[in-house]
Amino acid sequence: MEVSGHIAELGAGTTSRWQVGDAICALLAGGGYAEYCVVPEGQCLPVPAGISLRQAAAVPEAAITVWANLFEPRRLFAGNRFLVQGGSSGIGTMAIQIARAFGARVATTAGTYGKCSFCLDLGAEAAINYRTQDWTAELAHWSSPTASMPSSIWSEATIFPSTSICWPRAPAGAHRLLPRQPGDG
Repeated sequence: MEVSGHIAELGAGTTSRWQVGDAICALLAGGGYAEYCVVPEGQCLPVPAGISLRQAAAVPEAAITVWANLFEPRRLFAGNRFLVQGGSSGIGTMAIQIARAFGARVATTAGTYGKCSFCLDLGAEAAINYRTQDWTAELAHWSSPTASMPSSIWSEATIFPSTSICWPRAPAGAHRLLPRQPGDG
C-alpha cells in the first residue's frame, strides 16, 4: 500500500505541480508491490528532506493515521496531555512529533530503555518502560505530580531503574532531581 519513488510519467492532460523525476511517496489502496504503479496526484506527497526513498515509503501511512485520529475531527489541542502507547513504532514516532508540534504534552510507553530514550529525543516529556515499570502508576504520577516529586524539569535524558520513569532533557539551569523511590507516592 505504501510506495515511494520517482515519477516516471504523467497522465495525459495532467496539470499538477508534479514533474517527471520528482521524488514522491504515496499511500495506495493496492498495487504497491509492482515495479510501476499509477497514483492519483492528490495522494502524492513530496519526499521529506533528509530521508531516503525507502524511509519515505513509511511516511504517508503514519502521517495520515495520526492526522485522521487526532485532527479529523480535532481532538488534540495545545496543553493537552497525550499518551502514545508504543512510542518507538512508526505511528508512535509520528504521533509524538505531531502532538508536540501542536503544543500537546506527550508521555509514551516503550519496551526498552533505549526506545524510551529515542522517544524523549523525539519530544516526549516522559517515556515509561512498560516491561520494567508500572506504567499506569508512572503515568498517573506524570499527569498529577505530588509534593513528593517536585515539578521541576530534568536536566538530561536520564534513565533510572524500574522504580522510576525515564525523564526528559531540560534547558540549561534546570535542576537534576533524584528518581522517585518506592513508597514516595
